[in-house]
Amino acid sequence: MDNPENEAPRGGETAGRESEKGNTMQDANLSAFAHVVKPPADGAPKAAWAVWAGRMGIAVFPCRPGAKTPAVSEWQAEATTDEPKIRSWWALTPDANIGWFLAKTGYSAIDEEIVKLKTH
Repeated sequence: MDNPENEAPRGGETAGRESEKGNTMQDANLSAFAHVVKPPADGAPKAAWAVWAGRMGIAVFPCRPGAKTPAVSEWQAEATTDEPKIRSWWALTPDANIGWFLAKTGYSAIDEEIVKLKTH
């Protein structure tokens, strides 16, 4: 399927491997991963990554560029998987960081921050 590098794949495009004949394998071995949407290419704009996350079922919201601070005041209510809403946010601020509201979608993660401590 054609997919410009700056855009997330459309619904139905899934990550997978190709057989020797060049056909995407949709057999029982890959059925567990059929819901996985192919990620954007390296270097794709943040909008493509935000859309990709939404297609994966992760509710997203924009954060201030270069920060983890939400760019929307009611981010917990505003976080969404709705592609038109996601595209509109990143059209306004293309360099906005991507916030993931995992609790809204049933995912969880660990955010590891490394802090250098002063030693005497």
